[in-house]
Order: sequence, then structure tokens, then C-alpha cells
Amino acid sequence: MAEKKPALPEQPMPCPFCGSTPRVLWNGGMTIKCTNQDCCQPKTAWWYDAVKCVAQWNRRHNAGVTGA
Repeated sequence: MAEKKPALPEQPMPCPFCGSTPRVLWNGGMTIKCTNQDCCQPKTAWWYDAVKCVAQWNRRHNAGVTGA
């Protein structure tokens, strides 16, 4: 029997580099990645826990950069 794709706890935020809508891939485990060919295409690790996968993708580092 095929595994059921888990419901997402919240929607993944846009790509932090280009703003594109990310793609959620499920193959027994789950990863989220940017599919914009003009982007560096970041992605998460493979997770079996949808909550942890979305949390990893949605985490944004704020180094106090305020812009030019």
C-alpha cells in the first residue's frame, strides 16, 4: 500500500533568494525546494516529519542587515 502524503502544518514561505513559490516533494520522505532555474535552488533535507520540514524551510536568518 502506498504511503499517504502528509498534510502540511502551514504553507511554505516563498524562496528566500528569489521569492518563487517552492515545490514540496514527497517520496516516503519530504523535501521542499525552489525550482526557479535562475535561482541557487535551495532545498531542505529529507524529512519524515512534515512539521520539521516546513519549519526548516520557513526559518529565515536575520543578521541585522538593513539594506544599502
